[in-house]
Amino acid sequence: SDVSAYQTSRLAAGAAPRSVNHDLTRLRAVVTKMLAWKWLEEDPLPEGTIRALKVNADEPSWFTSEEWNAFINALETADTSTDVGRRRKAASSYYRVLLYTGCRRMEPSGLRWKHVDLPAHRISIPQEKTNRSKTLQISKALEAVIRSLPRGTPDAFLLTMPDGKPWTINAVVDAFDFAASEVDLRDDLTCHSIRHTFASWLASIGIPLMTISRLLGHSSINLTQRYAHLSPDSLQ
Repeated sequence: SDVSAYQTSRLAAGAAPRSVNHDLTRLRAVVTKMLAWKWLEEDPLPEGTIRALKVNADEPSWFTSEEWNAFINALETADTSTDVGRRRKAASSYYRVLLYTGCRRMEPSGLRWKHVDLPAHRISIPQEKTNRSKTLQISKALEAVIRSLPRGTPDAFLLTMPDGKPWTINAVVDAFDFAASEVDLRDDLTCHSIRHTFASWLASIGIPLMTISRLLGHSSINLTQRYAHLSPDSLQ
């Protein structure tokens, strides 16, 4: 209830919904740290108890190549002397998979080795939001990430934290916030911006919107129209 009241007061003060969501992301990161230090006996903000505010979907934000390289480098060079540091470094593979597949934030956490067919260069990605799966060709960049991971049984998770457990929302958000802070990332960039980056970069080199729509797993090309203005031919 305190967090809900905070959301309401921030909006009343003129803050943008995206900014309020960033505040809550940072709050989650603080709670995660306090749990790790055993300053809290239980999570006061368990998953599903706080809903992010709705942000105008017609205004996607995406990474420039320079921002993306700096972001990933911050994860890959994280101090590994602590469990948290090792987890943040491991998150670089998680975020690369996000960029190379255009997945939603938590979809890579559900990937298992049975979803990967390296000989055929295909990966099947279950999409919880649409209750469907999308199948993508495995790019050379994605293949390099997959081959760097310890191979597991067909039912084993493809991406795991250093302790062998699947990625949680708190761990994913913590890694993002850490890297964002390290490189002073723009406030309008979020985890979901990586999905927008996947689509935006494709649109900017002339990939047809219908193709991008299928790669994203959109149910309608209308959802993909927000990237139309990025096409090299858009002014024509």
